[in-house]
Amino acid sequence: LLSNGNGEDDTTTFAPLITSIEPVSELPGLGENGFTCTVNGDDAVTIGGGLVVGSANGFVIVGDGNELRSLTIQNFDLSGVIIQGDDNRITDCVIRDHGESGVFITTNAFGGTGNLIDGTLAGPNIITGNVRFGIEIVDGGNGGADGNLIAGNWIGVTGAGLVAAGNTQAGIGIFESAGTIIGGATSDKGNVISANGTGVRLAGEGTTGTVIRRNLIGVGLDGLTDLGNSGAGVDSFNNGPGAT
Repeated sequence: LLSNGNGEDDTTTFAPLITSIEPVSELPGLGENGFTCTVNGDDAVTIGGGLVVGSANGFVIVGDGNELRSLTIQNFDLSGVIIQGDDNRITDCVIRDHGESGVFITTNAFGGTGNLIDGTLAGPNIITGNVRFGIEIVDGGNGGADGNLIAGNWIGVTGAGLVAAGNTQAGIGIFESAGTIIGGATSDKGNVISANGTGVRLAGEGTTGTVIRRNLIGVGLDGLTDLGNSGAGVDSFNNGPGAT
């Protein structure tokens, strides 16, 4: 990406005639800080991994304060979005049908803290059909992956929030990571977490202080349609002082 390393806040806005991008190799890692990738108005742009030679992720974000907005990211062999930086945001995106997780937040030398998977800003992120998790947060061994927020998303449902399109293992998986907030104090911050293997899985002694609040788990956006997760709604094992 041309913005990488130029030291400035940049925005890439796709032109109206661009509706689909099919790279043939993995996209370069996003090492910039303050970069926004979005579309023009109500246009739709799909970034697909169907033509990539070999296994690849979609976006890999190692910088801080970046934003992906109003994109469809689909069909990569590995994960749709990997976040290894701090204070990044994903909003109003469709992230579906990846060979691993839809969004994977983990730590390395760069970070993994304070990221926002935020469907309250421009529209819900719709995260469906991924083989592992819809959203997976893991301490990669360097500390961190803490204090991330997951709010206002549809995880495992599509259509009008009433059609099952689950993630195979779980909608959300939190491993050895502290202080994750899933939902929030008001209903608009709640997630729909339905039709997955497990709804929310919490594991590891480092998984402490998780807050799960005002979510719809096992039902559709209307709060009535039965879209149960195959396993538990919330599964917590071998973790420290856990969910509240």
